[in-house]
Amino acid sequence: MTGTAAEAGAPTSWVGRLDLVYSKLENVLNLAAAVAIFALMIIGAVTNNVAVYQGGSSVMMTSYVPMMAAPSFYLGLILFAVGALIACFVFLGTLVVAKREKTYQGSVPLVTFGAITACIIAVFTITSGAAAATASPTDAASNPSITTPSAPSRSSSPPRHSPPS
Repeated sequence: MTGTAAEAGAPTSWVGRLDLVYSKLENVLNLAAAVAIFALMIIGAVTNNVAVYQGGSSVMMTSYVPMMAAPSFYLGLILFAVGALIACFVFLGTLVVAKREKTYQGSVPLVTFGAITACIIAVFTITSGAAAATASPTDAASNPSITTPSAPSRSSSPPRHSPPS
């Protein structure tokens, strides 16, 4: 080894060393956060599936009125949704950092564009589902003329004539 530390790319000042340590620590924390988010989603999925396999939670995942299910079913659903939302926001934040650091030139690669589209759809779906689940039943019923057309009243129908005898 004939080169010095500066020639090998190692930082020579304490500020450079601190930046290197901070960079390594940031990578470790990002990895720990990613593992925690993934674990949250796995725990939610397993909790949800256990509730379904126990037989008391055969609920369809649709936008219809929620059916009764075990509390563990909804707990698993919430855990998975929170993990997915956090993962989407981390992904979008990573894209902002990558653009700032000029990791790619021009527009994003096609696969990344597809992932961005899926992320936007996921965030919209999860947040609107959460908003619908937390809305009170009287929110839509407070002004029924907006949500449902009014039924014709009896007085507005034409009078019936009896046939001539």
